This record gives sequence, C-alpha cells and structure tokens, in this order.
Amino acid sequence: MTQLPNNSSQLTPEELQTNRLNDRKRQRVLGMIAMGSSRRQAAKIVGMHAATIGRAIARDPKFAEEMREAEMLGRNRPLRAMFDAMDKHWR
Repeated sequence: MTQLPNNSSQLTPEELQTNRLNDRKRQRVLGMIAMGSSRRQAAKIVGMHAATIGRAIARDPKFAEEMREAEMLGRNRPLRAMFDAMDKHWR
C-alpha cells in the first residue's frame, strides 16, 4: 500500500530543479494522487511535466502498480468522506 508523505518530506530547491523522478518525488507524487490530485497537479508541484510521470510508469512496473493503488484511493476519497459524514450527521 502507498504511504502518504509526512510534512518533513518537503522537497529541497535542488530537487525541484531536476527533472528526474527520484524516490522522494515518487513518494510525494503517489501521496498527492492518493489524496485526490491529478497526475498533472502532482507533477507541477514536484516541478516536472506529467509526461515524465507517464514515462516512469511505463518503465517501472512496481511504480505503475503503486500509481494504480494511489489513483484508486484518490477516486474513492470523496465517497468515503460522504459515508463518514452520514455516520456523524444522520439528519
């Protein structure tokens, strides 16, 4: 399962300037996708083009699987929030 990044995993300016998708950037992207961001939004935040993420997915089956899991979590997030709200506010 994908681990969400914590606040201490802020990317350094040097990491933001490189177009390489290193492990920290991958974890950051996966975390943002799991929270409901699009690939394009996540790519912009880590300082790269969405196509770079797409190429990494095509090259790395493990990353592709992690991305599928994160996207499923991200898609289900609004639905989970509605069910949680129904439990608390039944009227």
